[in-house]
Amino acid sequence: MGLLAAFAVLALAPQDPTPSPSPRPAAVLAAQEERGDAADAGVLTQLAQGDDEAVAARAAWALGRTKGPDALTALRTVAKDSRHADARLQAMHALTARADADSQLTAVAGLLDADARVRAEAARLAGATKLTAAAKALVAMVGIAAKQGAAATAPDVPAALLALCDLRAADDVLAAAQALDGARLGSAGPALHYLCQELVPTLPRPAQLTTLQSLVAHSEPEVRRFAMTQLASLRDATALPWVQARIAVEQGDLQTLAQQACAVIGAPPPSDDPLVQGKRNARAIAWRAASWWRHSDDTDKAIVVGAPCALLTLVFVGMVLGRRRRAAAAAAAAAGHDEAAYAEGDVPGEATDEAYAEEEAPVDDAADATYADGEVAGDEAYAEGDDQAADATEPAYAEVGADDATSDRATADDDSWTGDAQPPR
Repeated sequence: MGLLAAFAVLALAPQDPTPSPSPRPAAVLAAQEERGDAADAGVLTQLAQGDDEAVAARAAWALGRTKGPDALTALRTVAKDSRHADARLQAMHALTARADADSQLTAVAGLLDADARVRAEAARLAGATKLTAAAKALVAMVGIAAKQGAAATAPDVPAALLALCDLRAADDVLAAAQALDGARLGSAGPALHYLCQELVPTLPRPAQLTTLQSLVAHSEPEVRRFAMTQLASLRDATALPWVQARIAVEQGDLQTLAQQACAVIGAPPPSDDPLVQGKRNARAIAWRAASWWRHSDDTDKAIVVGAPCALLTLVFVGMVLGRRRRAAAAAAAAAGHDEAAYAEGDVPGEATDEAYAEEEAPVDDAADATYADGEVAGDEAYAEGDDQAADATEPAYAEVGADDATSDRATADDDSWTGDAQPPR
Protein backbone atom coordinates (compact mmCIF):
# COMPACT_ATOMS: atom_id res chain seq x y z
CA MET A 1 0.00 0.00 0.00
CA GLY A 2 2.82 2.36 0.85
CA LEU A 3 4.38 1.82 -2.59
CA LEU A 4 1.13 2.60 -4.34
CA ALA A 5 0.73 5.73 -2.25
CA ALA A 6 4.18 6.87 -3.29
CA PHE A 7 3.41 6.41 -7.00
CA ALA A 8 0.18 8.29 -6.54
CA VAL A 9 1.99 11.20 -4.93
CA LEU A 10 4.50 11.32 -7.81
CA ALA A 11 1.78 11.22 -10.44
CA LEU A 12 -0.19 14.01 -8.82
CA ALA A 13 2.84 16.23 -8.14
CA PRO A 14 3.34 19.17 -10.64
CA GLN A 15 5.91 18.45 -13.38
CA ASP A 16 8.44 20.90 -14.94
CA PRO A 17 7.24 22.18 -18.33
CA THR A 18 8.91 20.62 -21.39
CA PRO A 19 11.16 23.22 -23.14
CA SER A 20 9.93 24.28 -26.60
CA PRO A 21 12.24 23.38 -29.53
CA SER A 22 14.46 26.23 -30.84
CA PRO A 23 13.60 27.53 -34.29
CA ARG A 24 15.51 25.99 -37.17
CA PRO A 25 18.43 28.05 -38.62
CA ALA A 26 16.90 28.01 -42.09
CA ALA A 27 13.70 29.60 -40.80
CA VAL A 28 15.64 32.25 -38.91
CA LEU A 29 17.65 33.02 -42.03
CA ALA A 30 14.50 33.30 -44.13
CA ALA A 31 13.02 35.74 -41.65
CA GLN A 32 16.15 37.88 -41.72
CA GLU A 33 16.28 37.87 -45.51
CA GLU A 34 12.74 39.19 -45.64
CA ARG A 35 13.92 42.25 -43.73
CA GLY A 36 16.40 43.09 -46.52
CA ASP A 37 19.07 45.65 -45.66
CA ALA A 38 17.50 46.11 -42.20
CA ALA A 39 18.36 42.58 -41.09
CA ASP A 40 19.99 42.01 -37.70
CA ALA A 41 23.74 41.80 -38.17
CA GLY A 42 24.24 39.90 -34.93
CA VAL A 43 21.78 37.15 -35.88
CA LEU A 44 23.33 36.79 -39.34
CA THR A 45 26.80 36.60 -37.79
CA GLN A 46 25.70 33.72 -35.57
CA LEU A 47 24.21 31.92 -38.55
CA ALA A 48 27.37 32.49 -40.60
CA GLN A 49 29.41 30.84 -37.85
CA GLY A 50 26.95 27.97 -37.32
CA ASP A 51 27.24 24.34 -38.23
CA ASP A 52 25.20 24.36 -41.43
CA GLU A 53 27.55 25.28 -44.27
CA ALA A 54 24.82 26.28 -46.73
CA VAL A 55 23.05 28.43 -44.15
CA ALA A 56 26.36 30.02 -43.15
CA ALA A 57 27.21 31.00 -46.75
CA ARG A 58 23.71 32.38 -47.28
CA ALA A 59 23.86 34.31 -44.02
CA ALA A 60 27.23 35.86 -44.98
CA TRP A 61 25.74 36.91 -48.31
CA ALA A 62 22.74 38.48 -46.56
CA LEU A 63 25.10 40.17 -44.13
CA GLY A 64 26.83 41.86 -47.08
CA ARG A 65 23.51 43.44 -48.07
CA THR A 66 22.82 45.01 -44.68
CA LYS A 67 23.48 48.69 -44.06
CA GLY A 68 23.51 48.88 -40.31
CA PRO A 69 26.37 50.41 -38.33
CA ASP A 70 27.54 46.96 -37.22
CA ALA A 71 27.59 45.44 -40.70
CA LEU A 72 31.28 46.08 -41.46
CA THR A 73 32.41 44.73 -38.09
CA ALA A 74 30.27 41.65 -38.54
CA LEU A 75 31.66 41.08 -42.05
CA ARG A 76 35.26 41.27 -40.82
CA THR A 77 34.47 38.79 -38.06
CA VAL A 78 32.91 36.31 -40.48
CA ALA A 79 35.74 36.74 -43.00
CA LYS A 80 38.33 35.78 -40.38
CA ASP A 81 36.54 33.41 -37.98
CA SER A 82 33.93 31.45 -39.91
CA ARG A 83 34.60 27.72 -40.23
CA HIS A 84 33.17 27.61 -43.73
CA ALA A 85 35.17 28.77 -46.75
CA ASP A 86 32.07 29.82 -48.66
CA ALA A 87 30.98 32.06 -45.80
CA ARG A 88 34.45 33.63 -45.58
CA LEU A 89 34.45 34.14 -49.35
CA GLN A 90 31.08 35.90 -49.30
CA ALA A 91 32.14 38.16 -46.43
CA MET A 92 35.47 39.02 -48.14
CA HIS A 93 33.66 39.81 -51.39
CA ALA A 94 31.32 42.19 -49.57
CA LEU A 95 34.29 43.93 -47.94
CA THR A 96 35.99 44.32 -51.34
CA ALA A 97 32.88 45.95 -52.75
CA ARG A 98 32.84 48.48 -49.92
CA ALA A 99 36.65 49.04 -50.04
CA ASP A 100 36.83 50.41 -46.51
CA ALA A 101 40.34 51.29 -45.35
CA ASP A 102 39.70 49.70 -41.95
CA SER A 103 39.45 46.30 -43.69
CA GLN A 104 43.17 46.18 -44.57
CA LEU A 105 44.01 43.93 -41.62
CA THR A 106 41.29 41.56 -42.75
CA ALA A 107 42.89 41.52 -46.22
CA VAL A 108 46.28 40.62 -44.76
CA ALA A 109 44.72 37.78 -42.78
CA GLY A 110 42.88 36.60 -45.87
CA LEU A 111 46.13 36.29 -47.85
CA LEU A 112 47.03 33.44 -45.51
CA ASP A 113 43.68 31.64 -45.82
CA ALA A 114 43.67 27.95 -46.62
CA ASP A 115 41.23 28.38 -49.50
CA ALA A 116 42.63 29.81 -52.75
CA ARG A 117 39.37 31.55 -53.56
CA VAL A 118 39.46 33.45 -50.28
CA ARG A 119 43.09 34.39 -50.91
CA ALA A 120 42.19 35.71 -54.33
CA GLU A 121 39.40 37.85 -52.88
CA ALA A 122 41.74 39.06 -50.15
CA ALA A 123 44.23 40.13 -52.84
CA ARG A 124 41.48 42.11 -54.54
CA LEU A 125 40.58 43.67 -51.18
CA ALA A 126 44.22 44.68 -50.69
CA GLY A 127 44.27 46.35 -54.10
CA ALA A 128 40.93 48.06 -53.54
CA THR A 129 42.02 49.48 -50.17
CA LYS A 130 45.47 50.52 -51.54
CA LEU A 131 47.28 48.41 -48.98
CA THR A 132 50.80 48.99 -50.29
CA ALA A 133 52.30 47.08 -47.38
CA ALA A 134 50.70 43.91 -48.78
CA ALA A 135 52.87 43.92 -51.93
CA LYS A 136 55.53 41.66 -50.44
CA ALA A 137 52.85 39.28 -49.17
CA LEU A 138 51.33 39.15 -52.64
CA VAL A 139 54.68 38.31 -54.22
CA ALA A 140 55.20 35.60 -51.61
CA MET A 141 51.78 34.15 -52.35
CA VAL A 142 52.64 34.02 -56.05
CA GLY A 143 55.92 32.26 -55.31
CA ILE A 144 54.23 29.65 -53.13
CA ALA A 145 51.70 28.85 -55.84
CA ALA A 146 54.46 28.54 -58.44
CA LYS A 147 56.47 26.14 -56.28
CA GLN A 148 53.38 24.00 -55.75
CA GLY A 149 52.80 23.87 -59.52
CA ALA A 150 49.41 25.51 -59.16
CA ALA A 151 50.15 28.78 -60.91
CA ALA A 152 48.18 27.74 -64.00
CA THR A 153 45.01 26.83 -62.10
CA ALA A 154 45.08 28.71 -58.78
CA PRO A 155 42.77 31.75 -58.89
CA ASP A 156 44.88 33.66 -56.38
CA VAL A 157 47.88 34.09 -58.73
CA PRO A 158 46.16 36.29 -61.36
CA ALA A 159 44.39 38.16 -58.58
CA ALA A 160 47.69 38.85 -56.83
CA LEU A 161 49.32 40.12 -60.05
CA LEU A 162 46.43 42.45 -60.77
CA ALA A 163 46.48 43.65 -57.17
CA LEU A 164 50.16 44.55 -57.59
CA CYS A 165 49.13 46.59 -60.61
CA ASP A 166 46.43 48.34 -58.57
CA LEU A 167 48.98 49.11 -55.88
CA ARG A 168 51.42 50.47 -58.54
CA ALA A 169 54.12 48.30 -57.01
CA ALA A 170 56.61 48.70 -59.87
CA ASP A 171 59.56 47.73 -57.69
CA ASP A 172 58.03 44.28 -57.10
CA VAL A 173 57.39 43.41 -60.75
CA LEU A 174 60.77 41.77 -61.23
CA ALA A 175 60.35 39.60 -58.11
CA ALA A 176 56.91 38.45 -59.22
CA ALA A 177 58.14 37.69 -62.74
CA GLN A 178 61.13 35.74 -61.45
CA ALA A 179 58.86 33.74 -59.11
CA LEU A 180 56.79 32.64 -62.12
CA ASP A 181 59.69 32.05 -64.51
CA GLY A 182 59.67 28.48 -65.78
CA ALA A 183 56.22 27.67 -64.38
CA ARG A 184 53.11 26.84 -66.36
CA LEU A 185 51.11 30.00 -66.12
CA GLY A 186 47.81 29.43 -67.88
CA SER A 187 45.55 32.39 -67.10
CA ALA A 188 48.34 33.96 -65.05
CA GLY A 189 50.36 34.61 -68.23
CA PRO A 190 48.17 37.45 -69.55
CA ALA A 191 48.01 38.91 -66.02
CA LEU A 192 51.81 38.96 -65.80
CA HIS A 193 52.07 40.52 -69.26
CA TYR A 194 49.61 43.22 -68.25
CA LEU A 195 51.52 43.89 -65.03
CA CYS A 196 54.81 44.32 -66.91
CA GLN A 197 53.26 46.47 -69.60
CA GLU A 198 51.68 48.80 -67.05
CA LEU A 199 54.45 49.21 -64.49
CA VAL A 200 57.86 48.57 -66.10
CA PRO A 201 57.78 51.79 -68.22
CA THR A 202 57.23 53.78 -65.00
CA LEU A 203 60.56 52.65 -63.55
CA PRO A 204 63.68 54.83 -63.79
CA ARG A 205 65.79 54.05 -66.82
CA PRO A 206 68.52 52.05 -65.01
CA ALA A 207 65.97 49.98 -63.09
CA GLN A 208 63.95 49.54 -66.26
CA LEU A 209 66.96 48.18 -68.14
CA THR A 210 67.75 45.77 -65.32
CA THR A 211 64.17 44.50 -65.27
CA LEU A 212 64.00 44.15 -69.03
CA GLN A 213 67.28 42.22 -69.10
CA SER A 214 65.61 39.55 -66.99
CA LEU A 215 62.26 39.69 -68.78
CA VAL A 216 63.79 39.30 -72.26
CA ALA A 217 64.64 35.67 -71.36
CA HIS A 218 61.42 34.89 -69.45
CA SER A 219 59.57 31.64 -70.13
CA GLU A 220 56.34 33.47 -71.03
CA PRO A 221 56.39 34.42 -74.75
CA GLU A 222 54.29 37.54 -74.36
CA VAL A 223 56.57 38.82 -71.63
CA ARG A 224 59.59 38.34 -73.90
CA ARG A 225 57.78 40.13 -76.70
CA PHE A 226 57.11 43.09 -74.44
CA ALA A 227 60.71 43.16 -73.21
CA MET A 228 62.22 43.21 -76.71
CA THR A 229 59.80 45.87 -77.89
CA GLN A 230 60.53 48.05 -74.87
CA LEU A 231 64.30 47.65 -75.29
CA ALA A 232 63.98 48.70 -78.92
CA SER A 233 62.09 51.82 -77.85
CA LEU A 234 64.80 52.70 -75.31
CA ARG A 235 67.57 52.41 -77.93
CA ASP A 236 70.19 51.63 -75.32
CA ALA A 237 73.32 50.09 -76.82
CA THR A 238 74.02 48.12 -73.63
CA ALA A 239 70.86 46.09 -74.30
CA LEU A 240 72.02 44.98 -77.75
CA PRO A 241 73.79 41.76 -76.58
CA TRP A 242 70.68 40.66 -74.63
CA VAL A 243 68.49 40.93 -77.69
CA GLN A 244 71.09 39.44 -80.04
CA ALA A 245 71.23 36.35 -77.85
CA ARG A 246 67.51 35.78 -78.45
CA ILE A 247 67.88 35.55 -82.25
CA ALA A 248 69.37 32.04 -82.03
CA VAL A 249 66.79 30.94 -79.46
CA GLU A 250 63.51 32.40 -80.62
CA GLN A 251 61.41 31.10 -83.49
CA GLY A 252 58.82 32.52 -85.84
CA ASP A 253 57.66 36.05 -85.25
CA LEU A 254 59.61 36.40 -82.00
CA GLN A 255 62.83 35.71 -83.89
CA THR A 256 61.84 38.32 -86.46
CA LEU A 257 61.05 40.73 -83.65
CA ALA A 258 64.49 40.12 -82.10
CA GLN A 259 66.15 40.91 -85.44
CA GLN A 260 64.12 44.06 -85.85
CA ALA A 261 64.91 45.13 -82.29
CA CYS A 262 68.63 44.63 -82.90
CA ALA A 263 68.42 46.69 -86.07
CA VAL A 264 66.67 49.48 -84.20
CA ILE A 265 69.01 49.45 -81.21
CA GLY A 266 72.15 49.36 -83.37
CA ALA A 267 70.88 51.96 -85.84
CA PRO A 268 71.92 55.61 -85.62
CA PRO A 269 69.66 57.95 -83.66
CA PRO A 270 66.49 58.96 -85.45
CA SER A 271 66.69 61.90 -87.81
CA ASP A 272 64.43 64.92 -87.78
CA ASP A 273 64.12 64.77 -91.55
CA PRO A 274 60.45 64.09 -92.43
CA LEU A 275 61.54 62.00 -95.42
CA VAL A 276 63.68 59.72 -93.26
CA GLN A 277 60.92 59.39 -90.69
CA GLY A 278 58.44 58.57 -93.44
CA LYS A 279 60.69 55.81 -94.81
CA ARG A 280 61.16 54.38 -91.34
CA ASN A 281 57.43 54.41 -90.67
CA ALA A 282 56.78 52.79 -94.04
CA ARG A 283 59.22 49.98 -93.24
CA ALA A 284 57.58 49.43 -89.86
CA ILE A 285 54.12 49.30 -91.41
CA ALA A 286 55.32 46.91 -94.10
CA TRP A 287 56.87 44.64 -91.49
CA ARG A 288 53.68 44.58 -89.45
CA ALA A 289 51.60 43.88 -92.53
CA ALA A 290 53.88 41.03 -93.59
CA SER A 291 53.80 39.56 -90.10
CA TRP A 292 50.00 39.72 -90.04
CA TRP A 293 49.78 38.11 -93.47
CA ARG A 294 52.01 35.21 -92.44
CA HIS A 295 49.91 34.43 -89.38
CA SER A 296 46.46 34.94 -90.89
CA ASP A 297 44.24 32.19 -92.22
CA ASP A 298 42.86 32.02 -95.75
CA THR A 299 39.52 33.54 -94.80
CA ASP A 300 41.08 36.72 -93.41
CA LYS A 301 43.34 37.00 -96.45
CA ALA A 302 40.38 36.62 -98.80
CA ILE A 303 38.49 39.32 -96.94
CA VAL A 304 41.43 41.73 -97.05
CA VAL A 305 41.99 41.16 -100.79
CA GLY A 306 38.35 40.97 -101.80
CA ALA A 307 37.11 44.05 -99.99
CA PRO A 308 39.21 46.61 -101.97
CA CYS A 309 38.43 44.81 -105.24
CA ALA A 310 34.71 44.91 -104.52
CA LEU A 311 34.97 48.59 -103.59
CA LEU A 312 36.80 49.45 -106.80
CA THR A 313 34.22 47.50 -108.82
CA LEU A 314 31.39 49.43 -107.20
CA VAL A 315 33.15 52.74 -107.87
CA PHE A 316 33.70 51.82 -111.54
CA VAL A 317 30.09 50.72 -112.02
CA GLY A 318 28.91 53.92 -110.33
CA MET A 319 31.04 56.03 -112.67
CA VAL A 320 29.71 54.24 -115.77
CA LEU A 321 26.10 54.55 -114.65
CA GLY A 322 26.61 58.21 -113.77
CA ARG A 323 28.08 58.94 -117.18
CA ARG A 324 25.16 57.23 -118.88
CA ARG A 325 22.66 59.15 -116.79
CA ARG A 326 24.35 62.46 -117.63
CA ALA A 327 24.35 61.62 -121.36
CA ALA A 328 20.67 60.66 -121.27
CA ALA A 329 19.82 63.84 -119.40
CA ALA A 330 21.73 65.95 -121.92
CA ALA A 331 19.96 64.24 -124.85
CA ALA A 332 16.57 64.72 -123.21
CA ALA A 333 17.33 68.39 -122.58
CA ALA A 334 18.36 68.92 -126.22
CA ALA A 335 15.22 67.15 -127.51
CA GLY A 336 13.03 69.28 -125.26
CA HIS A 337 14.68 72.48 -126.52
CA ASP A 338 14.09 71.55 -130.19
CA GLU A 339 10.47 70.68 -129.53
CA ALA A 340 9.90 73.99 -127.74
CA ALA A 341 11.50 75.93 -130.59
CA TYR A 342 9.40 74.11 -133.19
CA ALA A 343 6.24 74.74 -131.23
CA GLU A 344 6.98 78.48 -131.15
CA GLY A 345 7.52 78.51 -134.96
CA ASP A 346 11.24 79.06 -134.78
CA VAL A 347 11.99 76.46 -137.46
CA PRO A 348 15.67 76.38 -138.39
CA GLY A 349 16.26 77.77 -141.94
CA GLU A 350 13.10 79.84 -142.28
CA ALA A 351 14.66 82.96 -140.81
CA THR A 352 17.63 82.57 -143.09
CA ASP A 353 15.45 82.22 -146.19
CA GLU A 354 13.40 85.28 -145.25
CA ALA A 355 16.51 87.34 -144.65
CA TYR A 356 17.97 86.19 -147.93
CA ALA A 357 14.82 87.06 -149.77
CA GLU A 358 14.75 90.51 -148.18
CA GLU A 359 18.41 91.14 -149.05
CA GLU A 360 18.07 89.71 -152.59
CA ALA A 361 15.04 91.79 -153.63
CA PRO A 362 16.79 95.20 -153.76
CA VAL A 363 19.75 93.71 -155.54
CA ASP A 364 17.56 92.08 -158.17
CA ASP A 365 15.60 95.28 -158.74
CA ALA A 366 18.78 97.29 -159.23
CA ALA A 367 20.23 94.67 -161.53
CA ASP A 368 17.12 94.55 -163.66
CA ALA A 369 17.06 98.33 -164.01
CA THR A 370 20.72 98.44 -164.90
CA TYR A 371 20.34 95.62 -167.41
CA ALA A 372 17.42 97.38 -169.09
CA ASP A 373 19.35 100.64 -169.45
CA GLY A 374 22.38 98.91 -170.75
CA GLU A 375 20.44 96.85 -173.24
CA VAL A 376 18.84 99.95 -174.81
CA ALA A 377 22.12 101.80 -175.01
CA GLY A 378 23.81 98.76 -176.47
CA ASP A 379 21.20 98.34 -179.13
CA GLU A 380 21.54 101.96 -180.17
CA ALA A 381 25.30 101.72 -180.21
CA TYR A 382 25.10 98.51 -182.13
CA ALA A 383 22.83 100.09 -184.70
CA GLU A 384 25.12 103.07 -185.25
CA GLY A 385 28.17 100.87 -185.39
CA ASP A 386 26.53 98.54 -187.85
CA ASP A 387 25.79 101.38 -190.23
CA GLN A 388 29.30 102.69 -190.07
CA ALA A 389 30.77 99.29 -190.56
CA ALA A 390 28.59 98.71 -193.52
CA ASP A 391 29.73 101.95 -195.17
CA ALA A 392 33.36 101.11 -194.56
CA THR A 393 33.07 97.53 -195.62
CA GLU A 394 31.40 97.94 -198.99
CA PRO A 395 34.48 99.37 -200.93
CA ALA A 396 36.76 96.86 -199.33
CA TYR A 397 34.39 94.09 -200.12
CA ALA A 398 34.28 95.22 -203.76
CA GLU A 399 38.06 95.08 -204.00
CA VAL A 400 38.11 91.73 -202.40
CA GLY A 401 35.51 90.51 -204.86
CA ALA A 402 37.67 91.61 -207.75
CA ASP A 403 40.66 89.80 -206.38
CA ASP A 404 38.56 86.69 -205.92
CA ALA A 405 37.46 86.84 -209.52
CA THR A 406 41.04 87.11 -210.73
CA SER A 407 42.02 84.20 -208.54
CA ASP A 408 39.20 82.07 -209.85
CA ARG A 409 40.22 82.81 -213.41
CA ALA A 410 43.82 81.82 -212.75
CA THR A 411 42.73 78.63 -211.18
CA ALA A 412 40.57 77.78 -214.15
CA ASP A 413 43.54 78.31 -216.47
CA ASP A 414 45.65 75.98 -214.45
CA ASP A 415 43.03 73.31 -214.49
CA SER A 416 42.66 73.52 -218.20
CA TRP A 417 46.43 73.24 -218.73
CA THR A 418 46.74 70.30 -216.53
CA GLY A 419 44.10 68.35 -218.40
CA ASP A 420 45.05 69.12 -222.05
CA ALA A 421 48.88 68.94 -222.36
CA GLN A 422 51.81 67.20 -220.81
CA PRO A 423 54.37 69.17 -219.02
CA PRO A 424 57.49 69.82 -221.14
CA ARG A 425 60.39 67.55 -220.62
